[in-house]
Order: sequence, then structure tokens, then C-alpha cells
Amino acid sequence: MNLLAAPLERSGIEVLLPHRSPILLVDRVTAFHGPPRSELRASFRVAADHPILAGHFPGRPIWPGVLTIEGLAQTANLLGVLLPLIGEDGALTVDLAAAREPEAVAHRGLLASVEVKLLHVVEPGDLLEYAARLVGGRGPVHRVEVSAAVGRRVVARGSIAVAVES
Repeated sequence: MNLLAAPLERSGIEVLLPHRSPILLVDRVTAFHGPPRSELRASFRVAADHPILAGHFPGRPIWPGVLTIEGLAQTANLLGVLLPLIGEDGALTVDLAAAREPEAVAHRGLLASVEVKLLHVVEPGDLLEYAARLVGGRGPVHRVEVSAAVGRRVVARGSIAVAVES
């Protein structure tokens, strides 16, 4: 069951993550499923006027692969932070649409490890669609399988570990 009644927009994401523009690389969470499925889907539009594109590379802008990986890490982080917010009834314990302050959420995720392969170039105007699925972990560390796609083309794939602190 998708635990989001509607897509979670940037203001709700800012309640869950400490990142802000220009390094917040998730615009929208489109789906979140709790256990046993434990997965999250999100997206980010690579704006043609994003400041990083002016220097990477002049004349032929390409979205840096490291920023695709950062977007995947933020998506994995969102999954790790949302999982402890599921109550015994299976519903979210925080109304993310009403919460506007990061203090409303007691949990924070920290990047622990990354193993991601970049498979294709991402260009200005592309919509990156992120997927994160919990595949294991121990204690506060969650191992998450991740992928990023533009349309039907997978542009990055791998795994990320997130340590969730409270």
C-alpha cells in the first residue's frame, strides 16, 4: 500500500532532509511503500539553467554523474528516514503535508557507503526518476538498492547504505 495520499513535493521533502537548493536533488516523492515492500520513488528535473551546467561543460552541458549519485543517495536517505515514521497500524505517524519544520521529524540519515555505476549521460531538461528499495541492513544501517532512469533508459544503478540516526 502506498503510504502517500498524494505526491510529496519539495516543501515536504525539506522536512525530511537537511539539504536545500542548489544541492537538494529530489523535487518530488511519487510513491512510498512500507514493509514488507519498503520502497520509494522520486524524481528530479534537470533544469537547463541549473548553475552547475554552466561549467560542465561549456558548449555541451552534461549533468555530472556525481550529482545523479547524490540524488540517489538523497532518495535512499528519504526511504531510511520515512521507515521509522510508520506506526503499528501501518500508517505514517507524521502528517508531512502539515509539517513545515525539520524539527517535526526526529530521524536523520547519513550516507554510509556507495556502489553505483553510471550507465548513460543525463542532459539538461531530462527528468531523472529515482527508485530505492530496502534490501537489508543491521540496526540503524539500511542497505538500499537504487536506480535512476530517464524515460525507459536506466542511467545509473547500484546500492547505497544509509545510517539513520535519531
